Amino acid sequence: MSANSLDDYDRRLLAIVQEDASLSAEELGRRLNLSASAAWRRLKRLKDQGVITGEVARLDPERLGLGVTALVLIGLKVQAPDALEGLLGRLSRSAEVLEIAKLSGDADLMLKVRTADLAAYDRLLEELVLKAPEVATVRTSLVLKTHKATTALPLRFAP
Repeated sequence: MSANSLDDYDRRLLAIVQEDASLSAEELGRRLNLSASAAWRRLKRLKDQGVITGEVARLDPERLGLGVTALVLIGLKVQAPDALEGLLGRLSRSAEVLEIAKLSGDADLMLKVRTADLAAYDRLLEELVLKAPEVATVRTSLVLKTHKATTALPLRFAP
C-alpha cells in the first residue's frame, strides 16, 4: 500500500492507534464516526497490507531502572559489507541496543543504548563496541533529559 491510497479515515485511524493500539473496534468506530465493523475492517486491511507492522506496549525506562541513555557514534575501519554485517549482528543481539542507524557523514553508525547506570554502559561499551575489530572510532553522548520521545509517524505529510 502506498501513502497515496490512504484516505482521511485511514490517516485518522493510524493516528489513533499510534497513540493507543489497545482500543476496541467499538471505540475506534466511535472516534472515527464509523461503525465498529467498518473500523475493524479498515484496521485489518492496514495490518494485512503491512502499513501496521505490530503493536507494542510503551514502558517507562526510569521505572524499570534504565536511567542511562547514550547515543554512540561509531566510525568503522573498513566499509566491507561482510565486516559490517558481523558487527550489526552482534550489536542487534544486545537488548540494551535499542536502535542502530547507518549514517552518512562523520560517523558510520549510530546506536541508541539504554542501561541501568554508567557502570553498565561502560561494560557494554567495552565488551560490545571497543573490542570489535571493525570499530575505528567511538564517540558517546549521554542524554541528560529527553524532551520528546515518540514512535508516532507524522501522518499529516501522507497524501
